[in-house]
Amino acid sequence: SEKLLEDKDETIDEALEIIRKLSDVDRIVLVKNFKSKKNKLYMKVQSEITSPIIEKRKVANISYSGSFNLIREALQKGKEIHWTLDSSPKKINKLLQKLNIKSLLFIPVFIKGKWEGFLSFEDSVFRKNWNDSDIQLIQTIARMIGTKLEIEQAQNEIKVEKEKSDNLLLNILPSKIAEELKEKGEVKPTSYNSASILFTDFKGFTRIAARKSPEKLLDDLNVIFLQFDQICERRQVEKLKTIGDSFMCAGGLPVENNSHPIDICLAALEMNSFLRDAKAIVENITGEEFWDMRIGIHTGSVVAGVVGKSKFAYDIWGDAVNIASRMESSCEVGKINISVDTYNLVKDFFNCDYRGKIEAKNRGEIEMYFLYGIKLELSKNREGLVPSDEFFELMRQKGMI
Repeated sequence: SEKLLEDKDETIDEALEIIRKLSDVDRIVLVKNFKSKKNKLYMKVQSEITSPIIEKRKVANISYSGSFNLIREALQKGKEIHWTLDSSPKKINKLLQKLNIKSLLFIPVFIKGKWEGFLSFEDSVFRKNWNDSDIQLIQTIARMIGTKLEIEQAQNEIKVEKEKSDNLLLNILPSKIAEELKEKGEVKPTSYNSASILFTDFKGFTRIAARKSPEKLLDDLNVIFLQFDQICERRQVEKLKTIGDSFMCAGGLPVENNSHPIDICLAALEMNSFLRDAKAIVENITGEEFWDMRIGIHTGSVVAGVVGKSKFAYDIWGDAVNIASRMESSCEVGKINISVDTYNLVKDFFNCDYRGKIEAKNRGEIEMYFLYGIKLELSKNREGLVPSDEFFELMRQKGMI
């Protein structure tokens, strides 16, 4: 009984082999019920144990129809079936002869009170006569196997639910943070000396949104932000959140790296290019006004962590976040505005224009640059969106990858 209730995949086979030897039968088969897509009940062999002189059968799934309906009717009522060549129904008798079975015993298996299959005991060499005590013992074994299968079923259900929970957590939190939360039950705030933060915002969002239905508005935003999500994933940038029509992401966290200023700029160029193309397509086809976008980027130190107990959110804090937000609000539509701190880290890779010192809300004057694209000699295309091998070689030389 202990062996049957152990949590091992091979437990049932091992237990059935012991039972086969003790009962001195040629073959024991554990059959489980399942329903087809058309809700038709079938039997499927889950385990088959034979004596050394008996070959295993290759049996396809069999429907409980025709002659097998007799088996179903008896077993689902909890009755055992004991047949020999002399006592079996005519149609079953032909099958026993074909399979060279001299005697047969079926014992139903129930899980949570529901009939889920049966144990089959077969003799092909000698006809076995089962007495009441033998059958009673086998029924006890069948109940234990039912308990084992019930445990396995519950464990599988728990596993499926855990996978769903884990996937949901990974959709909310970065994988590294999700693992820490699962292992420790909490996530300690982490300081990053250098991270690159990006904000986007749509010009005229409120005005244009007022002309759309809520469903159309959400659909449009979803299309755009799904593309931004994919861009972030390609560029190893962590999406943090959307706030209304604003999208926020950061590079260099939660896994620290030296490439984050480059990664965030490449992501910004892709986002800007996508929205520009989407705007042209929508306005040409529908004639409706579409959004323009501003992007702001800054590189600096931040603290990152998880807020909330029941609804988790991974977020970052620090002056660098405020400056990145000011870069966005100080940007012109259709352009990418970066701070001097970001510029100093990416100037050898991208074409940028110095804007001078620009007054930023609550920040005073800040040196800013417009980011236009990858330098021609480092780009695979004239648009300056796709980095070449030379681009990555320069990153290696500078220790960024």
